[in-house]
Amino acid sequence: MTKRVVKMVLFNLFIFILGFGIMSNRGLGLNFLNLQLSPVKFGVACAVTFFLTGVVTYVNYLNIHSILTYMIRSEKFLVKDVVLNNVEDAFDKLTVAKRENSHLSSEISEVYSMVKEFQNKLDILNQLLANHGRKISEWSWMVEFNKESEQEIFANVREVIDTSIVFDNENAKDTTVKSAVQKIQASTNRIEEILKKYDEFLDTVHKVVEQHLRSKGKVVADSLDGTIQSAKKVYGIDKETTESQNS
Repeated sequence: MTKRVVKMVLFNLFIFILGFGIMSNRGLGLNFLNLQLSPVKFGVACAVTFFLTGVVTYVNYLNIHSILTYMIRSEKFLVKDVVLNNVEDAFDKLTVAKRENSHLSSEISEVYSMVKEFQNKLDILNQLLANHGRKISEWSWMVEFNKESEQEIFANVREVIDTSIVFDNENAKDTTVKSAVQKIQASTNRIEEILKKYDEFLDTVHKVVEQHLRSKGKVVADSLDGTIQSAKKVYGIDKETTESQNS
């Protein structure tokens, strides 16, 4: 890519020097801005200027298109070589895959939404435990479930990205689009199953929290009753109430 950029810079420099030589008074003096030129020279100057402008525009367009194409391909294949380490990585790679494969954008967007839903479920779990001053790391079975769920989702996300890498968006045919969509849909279905399991997991965690991380309402009520009765005895309120009832 560096060679392409250097060639483009050298070409533009060459055209600039050539144009300067043609238009300057020390050169050919074919400056179309010079109104004192004869009609013939003025016509030649305009023709040369338009020709050089056209050449520069066309060659630069080809060079820029070539450089952008190279960058896009490099970015696309870079996705394949990067291992997904967290949810943010998954978001980044899916965004690139969606941008480079317009025929599969809706399917990839669905996968993106499901990964986002998984992230929301992780946040819910953290908030639920934090409400009782606890962390996921304190519960080995929660850590294990989270890790396994994340690995399963990332495995399916990698399959989607692999499909997008192999897919030739520019030369896509109906058969190749259909095949790619089916592969992505299979991964989507598996992610959906994991999300359903995670809902069951959240429900279980909620019940565990209710049973083990807080006192039941009945215990609290009994404790409060005992405190009230003790206070009445200490301050003689219980005796006053009894006397007033007898009178």
